[in-house]
Amino acid sequence: NKYKAIYHAGFHHPDQWLSLDDDESNDTEHLQVIRSCVQKILNMVADDPHISSVAFPLIGSGNFTLNHTLVAHDFFQDVIQFADQIYPEQQQQKQKQQQKGALDIWLIEYKASKFHSTLESGIQAWLARARTT
Repeated sequence: NKYKAIYHAGFHHPDQWLSLDDDESNDTEHLQVIRSCVQKILNMVADDPHISSVAFPLIGSGNFTLNHTLVAHDFFQDVIQFADQIYPEQQQQKQKQQQKGALDIWLIEYKASKFHSTLESGIQAWLARARTT
């Protein structure tokens, strides 16, 4: 009862499973699909006045064995892009924003041994963004 919604981000077409082969081109495709899922979910929760936070596991870094630092870096880039995209809209729609409040976005890393490198990937993404502004 404590969750308002659960979005399943299966990152494959229902009729076609992505390959688990250790192939860089497959990794690139997987990362693109994951990014698309994250972006869609962020946009859905931003429009839902009943959701004030969203949490993501490091999608793809488990069974698909994608490099967790790449997945984390892409995730943080998506969050930065999302924040840049909605900030002007929030300024124009202050009344709507006041009703909804802020949206907390969480990235969940289940393995303590990967926490610091995951955090470092996020910091690198934020620093790269800061250099461009």
